[in-house]
Amino acid sequence: ETLSTLKFAQSVKQVQTKAVQNAVNMSSVEAQLRAELNALKSQLQAYQDSVESDELGFLKRRLEEQEQLCAYYGKDWDSLLAEEKSRMDERRTSLHPSALGGLGKLKKMEESH
Repeated sequence: ETLSTLKFAQSVKQVQTKAVQNAVNMSSVEAQLRAELNALKSQLQAYQDSVESDELGFLKRRLEEQEQLCAYYGKDWDSLLAEEKSRMDERRTSLHPSALGGLGKLKKMEESH
């Protein structure tokens, strides 16, 4: 057993290794990304060509609606609250004077909050 261990150690001494650093070629990465981008653009164009114009119009309207909702709800809470209070004031002023009798309680509740 000792003799086989010595033979193994002798064979291991004869093994030669060379360290090589892996280099990433940035131009090849850029070329790959550009190729992928072009492929995705062509797929998008093919999809747009295959989608009927009505469906595309519907999707564009949905996108615009979503963007409007994001813009509206993206505001801070204080500005939304101020807008709602101004709307309530406008409603109050547009109501008939006989309907204002029940608003006294509503006004007291708002002031307490």
